[in-house]
Amino acid sequence: MPKNTDCLSVIKLEDIRLSTVFCSSICNVGPGEGEPWWSHFGIEKGAGGCVVPNLPAFVDCVALDMEIHPANRLNLDRDRMDCGFWGPWEQFQQLVTAAGGVLTPVSAYRPLEYQNHFVELWNNHITLEALDEVGQLPDECKNLYKVIKADIKAHSIQGPSATSNHPSGKAIDLNYNGITSAKLFELAEQAGFKKHHLHEGTTSYHFDLDKNLWQGQPPIGTPCP
Repeated sequence: MPKNTDCLSVIKLEDIRLSTVFCSSICNVGPGEGEPWWSHFGIEKGAGGCVVPNLPAFVDCVALDMEIHPANRLNLDRDRMDCGFWGPWEQFQQLVTAAGGVLTPVSAYRPLEYQNHFVELWNNHITLEALDEVGQLPDECKNLYKVIKADIKAHSIQGPSATSNHPSGKAIDLNYNGITSAKLFELAEQAGFKKHHLHEGTTSYHFDLDKNLWQGQPPIGTPCP
């Protein structure tokens, strides 16, 4: 699968159903079984006239693949993670294992387009939720609001940042067991990671690489050869 193929910009597609065929043929991805095809594009056809715009379809093949195939959202790819990630990550795993714990990665690299998709989802969710709470959600927004709420829940999105370290391969979301959260944070800092936040409603924590905590080689921010 190409790392970055522009699936949509070469032609104007008025019918989003055609974009499913077009992107699938280029990116070698297709809709998951038992799910509506439009759920993979962050868009609800027929939402025109709503107070928030339709969310754009994905044009990055990696982003599209992650949306269609949840298992691929865990992207610990040596071609895309920061080259300084692997030393701290290996040390983090070793420290946790020695303490009797287990780390389970949930999400690592994600394209900037996919991160921006989360930000757009959240911002539109806040706007539509405020209208819905006072009974002023327009009819033309109801289907779009339903789609956005489902995507927010599916991704455990809560106030995502447009400056996240996921697109640069310097962040990881992970679950843990066998040790306390306090021990987890202690070991993370020993390995070069700083806890950023807990994903609400889950046991998944977001950790960022911290160049002030990791003094090993290669340093964080090192371009991959």
